[in-house]
Amino acid sequence: MMRQQEPGQSVASVAEVYEQYMVPAAFALWATDLLALLALPPGSRVLDVACGTGIVARTAVHHTGATGVVVGLDLHAGMLAVAHAQDPTGAWVHGSASALPFTTSTFDVVVCQQGVQFFPDRLTALREMSRVLRPGGRVALAVWGALDHNPGHAALAQGLAHHMGTAVAAVLHTSFSLGDAEVFQQLLEQAGFRDVVLSRSVKTLRFASPEAFVRVWVQGSVLGRAGVQVHDDVLTAMVREVTAALRPYSNAEGLGVPIVAHLAVGHTAGECSAQRASS
Repeated sequence: MMRQQEPGQSVASVAEVYEQYMVPAAFALWATDLLALLALPPGSRVLDVACGTGIVARTAVHHTGATGVVVGLDLHAGMLAVAHAQDPTGAWVHGSASALPFTTSTFDVVVCQQGVQFFPDRLTALREMSRVLRPGGRVALAVWGALDHNPGHAALAQGLAHHMGTAVAAVLHTSFSLGDAEVFQQLLEQAGFRDVVLSRSVKTLRFASPEAFVRVWVQGSVLGRAGVQVHDDVLTAMVREVTAALRPYSNAEGLGVPIVAHLAVGHTAGECSAQRASS
């Protein structure tokens, strides 16, 4: 279980909070599931777009083996620094999803966990993923479900709106802006992906307490990356409100609140698609 931060405890960076607390509490939950959808064969060439501190890329290495290639790309230099610290032998690349610094048809698979909703031009980024995939290559993506189906973050968003204003709350809302599965699927199809299959996955987000959840998510999420700073008195008031809202999900063992994600798999045009059509 995640160790609870004490009020006022200092942290070295947003990326370190992300890796130390948010990855085990949330992002590691789906890394294995996302890759399981692909059944990666040894020797696969994999690109992890918006890799953050690298949990999906690090997990993919166990599937691709010594003959495979796994590359993690992110626009946030701090995230890449922590990724490199976690795996100094990994291939970590600084770059934008809207202009991937790779030649056409370089990879067998592109993965992206909780990144697409943040891209300024989602369609361009998805088309870039398609471009760097070989014919018949595959993409696997994860985005959070709608905020209405994620009660922990809904409570946090409400607390942010009450105590910091709707503009700050809107920063958190961005994380859930592709929560409509139909819109998500249409976006992938518009980008040119074929045979898109979506699935809904519900897991349990666990923290030592609602207070730990609030502190970590404010510091290590998109809120921290956007430079949102919360004064101690405001944070205390938010913790009180979120704790009350999440009482049904809390007990002596801590906080356990459901969290919903949509997983998608699609293919580029090419040999694999033609084979499926003829079979």
